[in-house]
Amino acid sequence: MNRCSTSIIVMLMLLCVHASATDDSINELLKQALQGDLSSQYTLGYLYHSGDNVHRDINLAISWYQKAALAGHQKAAHILGTIYDFGREVQEDNPRAVKWYRAAAAQGDPEAQTSLGKMYYNGEGLNQSDTKAFAWWSVASAQGFEPAKRLIRDIGVIISQRYIDEATEAAEACRLANYENCKF
Repeated sequence: MNRCSTSIIVMLMLLCVHASATDDSINELLKQALQGDLSSQYTLGYLYHSGDNVHRDINLAISWYQKAALAGHQKAAHILGTIYDFGREVQEDNPRAVKWYRAAAAQGDPEAQTSLGKMYYNGEGLNQSDTKAFAWWSVASAQGFEPAKRLIRDIGVIISQRYIDEATEAAEACRLANYENCKF
């Protein structure tokens, strides 16, 4: 039996142990998730993360979120970024937080774009860069995300105009490319 099959069997056993015997919706969700349904994978991550209808298990939550995020689920990538950024449930891991925020940001998630900007601004998990921070906040702000607009207003006073101009140009190029291959 290969490693992937063993992991799936273990997850199935854990889910069956924790799920209510009368709750067929959990079993159906698991079936769909194992068939590659991103929404089901994300939902299982959420259920294990929150403890709704199953025993709370952060490791299983992360596992399901990762399956969904690696296949392109924006919210799953963002949540993984948050889990590793704040380190409440697992050890803080800024490089992993950056990886997952970047994945969600590249799909147009303004909250992840704002968080990625914060990580650049503070030099958490990557080299500190006011320009890149401001650029990500500009991208999020252009989508109407109020926290990004506040950061631009409040921190823009501190950042030099040269960095703001560079960031504004980079943010515009990123938006025009639908967030693909943003050069910051």
